[in-house]
Amino acid sequence: MTQRRIVLIVDCCAQDRKIYREYLLAEQEVEYQVLEAESGQDGLFLCRSRSLDGILLEYKLPDLDGLAFLTALKQQLGEDYPAVVMLTGHGSETIAVKALKNGATDYLIKGQATADELRQAVCSAIADVQLRQKLQASEQRFKTSVENLLDCFGIYTSIRNESGQIVDFQVEYVNPVACEHNCMTQEQQVGRRLCELLPAHKNSELFEEYCRVVETGEPLMKESLEYRDVYGDRCLTRAYDIRISKLNDGFVAAWRDVTARKQAEIEREQLLAQEKQVREAAERNKQQYRLLAAKLRESDRRFRAIFNAAFQFIGSLSPEGILLEVNQTALDFGGVTKEEVIERPFWETKWWKISPQTQAQLKEAIDRAAAGEFVRYEVDVLGAGDRVATIDFSLKPVFDETGQVVLLIPEGRDISDKKQTEAKLQDVYAQLEQRAAALAESNQNLQAALEELHISQEELNQQNEELLHARNSSELQSQRYQDLFNFAPDGYLVTDRQGIIQEANRAITNLLAVDRQQLIGKPLNVFVDLHEGQVFWQQLDRLAVKANHSPSAQLIQTWELKLKPFRGKTFPAEVSLAAIDNGQEELVGWRWLIRDITQRKQAEAALRQSEALFRGIFECVSIGILFWNIEGKITDANNTFCRMTGYSRQEIQTGQIDYKNITPPEYHASDAQRLEALQTTGQYAPFEKEYICKDGSRIPILLGCAFLPGYRDRGVAFVLDISEKQQWEREREALLAKEQLARQEAERADRSKDEFLAMVSHELRSPLNSILGWAKLLRTRKYDPQTAERALETIERNAQAQSQLLEDLLDVSRMIRGTLRLTLAPVNLLNVVESTVTSLKLAAQAKNIDLELRIANSPFMVSGDLHRLQQIVTNLLTNAIKFTPTGGRVEILLSTPCSTPDSRSSAQIQVTDTGQGISPEFLPYIFDRFRQADGATTRSKDGLGLGLAISRHLVELHGGTIAAASPGEGRGATFIVTIPLLETGQGDKEDKQDEKDTGDLPLKGVQILVVDDDADARQFLHFALTLEEAVVKVVTSAREALEILNQFQPQVIVSDIGMPEEDGYSLLRQVRSQTAARGDEQIPAIALTAFARESDRQNAIAAGFQCHLAKPVVIAELVAAIADLIQSR
Repeated sequence: MTQRRIVLIVDCCAQDRKIYREYLLAEQEVEYQVLEAESGQDGLFLCRSRSLDGILLEYKLPDLDGLAFLTALKQQLGEDYPAVVMLTGHGSETIAVKALKNGATDYLIKGQATADELRQAVCSAIADVQLRQKLQASEQRFKTSVENLLDCFGIYTSIRNESGQIVDFQVEYVNPVACEHNCMTQEQQVGRRLCELLPAHKNSELFEEYCRVVETGEPLMKESLEYRDVYGDRCLTRAYDIRISKLNDGFVAAWRDVTARKQAEIEREQLLAQEKQVREAAERNKQQYRLLAAKLRESDRRFRAIFNAAFQFIGSLSPEGILLEVNQTALDFGGVTKEEVIERPFWETKWWKISPQTQAQLKEAIDRAAAGEFVRYEVDVLGAGDRVATIDFSLKPVFDETGQVVLLIPEGRDISDKKQTEAKLQDVYAQLEQRAAALAESNQNLQAALEELHISQEELNQQNEELLHARNSSELQSQRYQDLFNFAPDGYLVTDRQGIIQEANRAITNLLAVDRQQLIGKPLNVFVDLHEGQVFWQQLDRLAVKANHSPSAQLIQTWELKLKPFRGKTFPAEVSLAAIDNGQEELVGWRWLIRDITQRKQAEAALRQSEALFRGIFECVSIGILFWNIEGKITDANNTFCRMTGYSRQEIQTGQIDYKNITPPEYHASDAQRLEALQTTGQYAPFEKEYICKDGSRIPILLGCAFLPGYRDRGVAFVLDISEKQQWEREREALLAKEQLARQEAERADRSKDEFLAMVSHELRSPLNSILGWAKLLRTRKYDPQTAERALETIERNAQAQSQLLEDLLDVSRMIRGTLRLTLAPVNLLNVVESTVTSLKLAAQAKNIDLELRIANSPFMVSGDLHRLQQIVTNLLTNAIKFTPTGGRVEILLSTPCSTPDSRSSAQIQVTDTGQGISPEFLPYIFDRFRQADGATTRSKDGLGLGLAISRHLVELHGGTIAAASPGEGRGATFIVTIPLLETGQGDKEDKQDEKDTGDLPLKGVQILVVDDDADARQFLHFALTLEEAVVKVVTSAREALEILNQFQPQVIVSDIGMPEEDGYSLLRQVRSQTAARGDEQIPAIALTAFARESDRQNAIAAGFQCHLAKPVVIAELVAAIADLIQSR
C-alpha cells in the first residue's frame, strides 16, 4: 500500500525548491504532497495551519536562520514537531552540531546530496520521528495503566553470582498501590534488593519459584498464598493472589492482598462449625428452642414497630447556639433541608421565626443551658407550610472532663394535639365545676324549693340531659388522653409512694421488654440496674421531702440512671419525676417520664472524642493558631503560637494581649483593609507580614484568618513562621545567581569548545588537503625532480604540522588530567635559546623579519626538561613571527634580572615583536585554552590557540612565571618567561647525555616481527626496516603472529596496540607465556601505536613492552629504539 506524506520545503531559492520537489515526487513507494515556503515566517505559518510529516529546511533564510526557525518551531508545536532535515551550502561542522542540538533530525550539504540520499534522509527522519512519537505514546499508556492499577505491580531484575546463579532480585519499578501495600515509598524500594526489603522471601519457597520462572519461562499463579514479613515497622501475615511472568532476565509480578477474603473464609468455616454445634444443640432441645425463637421474634417485632413509630426532634448546638446537627424528623417537620439550617444560629432557623419574642426566649434558654442549666419549656414553633405547632422543648448541657459546657442537646416533641386536648378538657372541667357548684347550691336549697322543684322539673330534666352529654364528652376526652398517654414516644408510668407501678403506656412496656399486665403491680426498682439502686431511692426520698415541705409547688426532678429491661441489655435513660397529691396536699404517688437516651449518649461520646481530637490537633500542630474578636483582643492561642511569640498562655487567655500590640505599625493600615474585606466577602488570601515578640524581636509569618462559623465578631487565625523559608529563599536567590554565572560561563565554554572543534576540523583538513592533493598528482602524472621534491617537501611539512597538532592536543589532555611530567636535569638555557633561534631563522627570513638575539654575559643553568624548554621558546618565537607583518622585527633577550638577597635569582627570556599586538579586552585571556583573539572563519592566521596555554603550564611546572603585555592592537607585544636558576656549583652537574651514534645503526641481519592491522603501516615499516638491512616479517593480527612464531624466531617484536579481535596486550601476554613454557629467553617488544597518552605509555610498559612509541613515528627514532633493545640484551 502506497504511503502518503506531507513535506514542507523552506528555502528562499526557487530553483532549489524545484529540485527537491522533483527528487521527492520521483519516489515510487511513497506519495509525497509537497508544500513550499520561501521564508522562515511563511514556513512557521504553514506548520501552524497544516499537519506535516517532515520539513526540508535551508539554513540561510532571508528573515531568520535555520537555528532560529527550529527554536520557534519547538515553541510553537512543543515536542510534537515534525522531522526536520537541515540543508546548507556552507558545510560547517559547527552549524551541523548546533542544528542537531536544536532538534534537527538530519543534516545535508547542498550540492553534495544526491536524489537518493535526500529521499533516504527525509524518509529516515520521518520514520525516526514517528517511531519516537509511538514509543512515547506507548510508554505513556503503559505508565498510566500501571499507575492506576488497583492491584500491586512490580518489575524485578535478576542478580547473579559469578557462577550465574540467581542470588537475589533488584527492584526496577513498583506502582503506587504496591508502595502503599509495602509501607514504603518508590525511592525506598527502586534500586534495592528484594530480599533486603522483604527478608522472608529468602527463607520461603517463593524465592525458589521466582527463580524457576526466570530460568524456565513458565508463569507462576498462586491463589490465597499465605506470607509473613515485615511491612514498614510491623510484622504482618497476609494472603495473596499472585501472578508471575518472565521478563528478560527477571520477572514482572502482579499481586492482590486477599487477607480480608481469606480471613472471611476462615471465619465462615468457624461459623459453619458453630452453626453445626448449634443445630446439634437445637436437636437436643428442639421444642424449647422453638418456643424461645417465637418469643424472640415477637419481641423483635414489637421493638421494630415502636422504634419505627417513634418521633421526636433532636440535634446538637455549640454553646454559642450554632446548630451543628439535626435529625430527619425535625427536618421533615419544618420542611427544610439540612443545608438550610446547619452552621446557622438556632434562633435564625425556620422553626423559631414565628415571632421575635420566641427567638428572644430561645436565646435566653441557650445562655442558661450554656451556663450549665437544664432548660425545658413548651413553645409554639413553625412547621412545614407555616403550620404552627406546640412542642415540649428542652436544652440539656453536655460537660467535658473539666466541667465546661461543650455542647447543647436540643430536644422537642410535637404536643399540639395534647395541648388542644388538655385545653378542651379544661373547658369541660370548668363547665362541670360550674354545673356541680350550681347543683350543690340547688341541693342546699332543696327543702326550701320543693314547690319550685315541680315547677322546674322540665328545666331539671333538661339540665340532666346536658350533664349526661357533658359526662359523655368528658369520657371521650379522657379516652383521647388515654390514647395520647399510651402512644406517646416516651415511657410514662404512674406509681404509688413506694414505687409500685399502677399505670404504664406502651412505650415503657417496649423499653422494659415486658407486657403491660406483667408490669402493673411490680415495683419500678426491679428494673433499675443494681449499681444504681441506691441513687434511685436517694432521688425518690429527696423529692418526697421537698413535696412534703412544699405540697402546693409543682416539683419535677430529672436525672439519669441505667435501666435493666426484662430481656435485653441495660440502657441509659433520662427520668423525670413529678409528685401526685390527693387534693389535700398529701403525697399519694409519682408520675414518671422515662426516655431512652442511648443515642444521645453515643452522640455525647462522639462529641467528646471529636473535642479531644480537636484539642490534640490544636496543641500539636506545627503552626500557630489563635482566636480573636472584633475588638482586637486575642482570646486564646495554642502552644506553638506561644513559643513563637514568647507570650504565656495565661497572658493570652486573660486578655492582656491586643492584636495591635504584636503587629508593627507599618502593617496596621493593610490589616484594617483585610479585616474590612473579610467582613465584606468572608475571605481573603493568606499574606506575609511580621509579628513583634515579647522580647521586642520580629519574626516573619504567613497569616490566614477566617470568622468562626455563624459569627461576625470573632474568628480564628493561622500563623506560620516563615523565618526558615525566607532564609531558604535568600540562599536560593544566591544559589540562582551563582548558577546563572556558572551557566553563562558554561555557555561561554561551550561556545569556545564549538569554535575549537571547528578550528580542529579546519587545522586537520587543511594539511590533509595538501597531502592528499600532492599525493594524487604524484601518482597520476610525471613531474621534473624539482617539482617532485617540492611536492614531497609539502607533504612532509603538512604531515609534521598534523603531528605537531596531535602533540599539542595530547599535551592539553595531559594538562587537564594533571599527567604532564618533566624529566628534570641541569640545562644551559643559552643553548636552548640559540638552537631555537637558529632553527627559525629561515622562517623569519621568508617574511623579511629581523630576528635578533641579545644575551647578557651571565650563566643560565636551570633545572628543567630540555625538550619542554625548547617547546616553550619555540612557541613564543613562532607566534611572534606568525603575527609580525613582513619587514617587522622580533627580538629575544636572555638575561638574569637583579635579585634581592632573600629571593632566588632567575633567568628571564623576553620576546618582543612589532606585530599586530593584543587588544586590552583579550589580554587577560591570552593564556586560556581554546581561546583566540580572532575566532571567526575569516581569521588570517591558522592554529588552535593552544601554544600559549601549553607554554604557561610548562613554565609553571618549571617553577617559573610567564606574562604578556601589549600597548594595544597594531603596536606589538612582549612575552616574558622567568625560570629559577640553579644554585651556584650545581651547573657543574649538567647531565651530559650519551650522544648516540646516529650513523650506521647495527640492524643488519636483525630479525624483526611487525604486527599491525593497517596495510599502509605494515608496508611502510617493512620498507623502512628493510632499507636498514634487517630481516622483517609482517603480519596483520595477533593470531597470525602466534602462528608465525613457530617458524620464525624474531629478535624484536614491533606491535600495534589497537587491533580487531585481539589487541597488542593480549598478543604479548601469549608470547610471554609460550616462551616461558619453552624456557626460551623473552623477546623484547616495542609498542608502536596511535594511543599516545601518558597512561597508554604506562599501560604498555606494565603489560611487558620495553618501549612505547607514538604514531606517526620518525623512522630514525624507531631504528634507534630497536638498536637499543638489541644492545641491551
